[in-house]
Amino acid sequence: MRTFLTFAMVGGCAVLAAGGGSAGTAGGMILGEALEARAMALGDAATAADDAGAVQVNPAAIADLRAPIVSAFMKPEIAGQTTGSLGYAQATPFGTVAGTLTYKTLGDLSFYYYDEATGKFPFKTVNAGSDLVIAGSFARRAWRDLRAGGTLKLLHSSLLGTFSANAVAMDLGARMPLPLEGASAGVVIRNAGIGLKFVDVSAPLPLEARAGGAIRRAWGDIAAGGALDAGYGVATKALGVGAGVEGTWRRMVSLRLGYRYGSALRALDVGLGVAWNGARLDYVLEPLGEGVGMNHGVSLSYRFGPEPAVETIDAAAESPATQQAFAPAVTPAPSPADQEYAEASRLYAAGDYDGAWGHAYKAIQADPSRADAWQVIGNCQMTKGDKAGALQSYRASLQLNPNNPALKAWVDQNP
Repeated sequence: MRTFLTFAMVGGCAVLAAGGGSAGTAGGMILGEALEARAMALGDAATAADDAGAVQVNPAAIADLRAPIVSAFMKPEIAGQTTGSLGYAQATPFGTVAGTLTYKTLGDLSFYYYDEATGKFPFKTVNAGSDLVIAGSFARRAWRDLRAGGTLKLLHSSLLGTFSANAVAMDLGARMPLPLEGASAGVVIRNAGIGLKFVDVSAPLPLEARAGGAIRRAWGDIAAGGALDAGYGVATKALGVGAGVEGTWRRMVSLRLGYRYGSALRALDVGLGVAWNGARLDYVLEPLGEGVGMNHGVSLSYRFGPEPAVETIDAAAESPATQQAFAPAVTPAPSPADQEYAEASRLYAAGDYDGAWGHAYKAIQADPSRADAWQVIGNCQMTKGDKAGALQSYRASLQLNPNNPALKAWVDQNP
């Protein structure tokens, strides 16, 4: 049995090296992958992102989520490997929760092994193995602008259909905006837990500490941003750096370019994204080096409703009437609804549109008659390019307060 296992481990390591070195047989390396096409196209630099797809990098990424999101990811790889995931995230009164199911199949493995009964070395082809990860995440605003989150992951790995091992891992992360408009920073500890053990062969989990920053600005129909991450692998004692840039036109079409330093095969990543009415399709191409080949990854997600804005953009102030429509006033008052609205207005003026959206929503929860809070939400939706959603919010505001001629004029001119 041990002779068989030894040959299997040697052959398995060869397959993993060809495929990028990510599987449970290498210490649950699937736990260290980004597993989302946009994050991968940015060189895995997603520690500071507030995109729900980045939850597998930093659980704090989902803290500001307001609308449910369902997502799927698929990446056919070289050497017959396949990686995929399914995910769902939902806001609750206590914070945002998310669930993710991730799997990896390693393809076939061919090797010689010693048959003790015959004393020969026959050739055998078997399924190399697979990984399955079930993860649950929770995130919320912890203190002022600080977002914090955690993920609990259950890993089951199988090898050659005969051996298996289980592990439990945890991620803890935080994210917050920076004083610079459109900028944010994040930190995360990933995969803290006990390693896998196949019979008498053990491997630690890919424990990693990461920190990163991101910035995104917009000018009219064009938005651009960049991200930079640095991580240290405790088990591998290796430092990795990822960086990426992204350009977006009308919040619909995005081009991305990412670079990873410290990766055995991946270096330059190229990506494309298309978004429309809550649906988003992202693609990433990973060249693996001359003579090795390339991987392709595709993510598909759908948002069931408006999402807080993550881009800093002037709200299309084309006329004095429009400027008034996009400039809600702050009226200090001791009531909870007024306090939330005052904070929403302050954050909106400071360029923190996702924070403004969240506090405006709390103002409506405290007082459903707050027409001004609906107007702030509409403003935030406009900054994201969700004009249809903004019109719905503006109409809700006008139903509560018809005496807003500037806003009514803008809505009438933009049916």
